[in-house]
Amino acid sequence: MRSVPSNKRLLILVKNDNFSPSDRKVLIDNLRQEFSNFFRINDLRIASKHVEIDIICDDIMKAKKIEKFNPILLIRDLSSYDEVTDVFQKARELFNSERFWEFHELLEEVWRKKNGDEKRLLHGLILIAASLVHMQRNNTLVSIRIMRRALDELKPFDISYNGIDISSVKSKITLMLQENKIQLFKI
Repeated sequence: MRSVPSNKRLLILVKNDNFSPSDRKVLIDNLRQEFSNFFRINDLRIASKHVEIDIICDDIMKAKKIEKFNPILLIRDLSSYDEVTDVFQKARELFNSERFWEFHELLEEVWRKKNGDEKRLLHGLILIAASLVHMQRNNTLVSIRIMRRALDELKPFDISYNGIDISSVKSKITLMLQENKIQLFKI
């Protein structure tokens, strides 16, 4: 009996030489055309130093063909979870590396197990990441709307939460919303 290859969901980070979120549509169309025989592209997000390409693929060697486009920085199998000893340290690393989608996914696992104020605070942080993912997708209006929701969730909190200075984060968000322009920042 012949085995059927199993599809895996992979996240590939490739070097970003000069793309901005406004290039997303053309870039995703070009990559789909170029690599459709090897894998299916689910999503694409453009950060300042890397491009995140979320794919479905039955063979990692096929996924590595993306190197023809730009050098690969990382391939991560999303169908299995990495062991993380300090979730919040990892979350900060992801956020500060503009890997907002992964930050969102990591904190969502924690958020599900919490309740009350802590759940609300985590939801605010997750919304910030969701907003920045939309910025990476060149969807500015949605990004601003979600950032407003994040600020609403974080308003009651003026603390440091697991190494994240919530007051500083709120100040940065407030300034962005006053200027009606989403910008990158570190936590």
